[in-house]
Amino acid sequence: MVVSEFEKQNYHYYLNDEYYFWQDSHSNEVDLLKPTEDGFSVFEIKATQTITPDLFKNLDKFETYANPNKVRKTLVYGGAENQKRTKHRVLSWKSIELG
Repeated sequence: MVVSEFEKQNYHYYLNDEYYFWQDSHSNEVDLLKPTEDGFSVFEIKATQTITPDLFKNLDKFETYANPNKVRKTLVYGGAENQKRTKHRVLSWKSIELG
């Protein structure tokens, strides 16, 4: 559902962005990866309503591989509140935005 919402917004706003899935040889993965002018936007999608540090590990792992490129890291989760953390953006699945 979340990936479909990203694709719908991409289509309706004529963004023509391309999204990818990323996985390394150790099964670390991010659910959506979007190349940007200066690096990447990466999204991890989790159904849980409880945010724990473990939810961010694959986003951080990708950032180490992408260095020196800039990485904007976003967790989309099943809770109701958007949050801005020191190194991550946290979005409720109810308010997905492509920005």
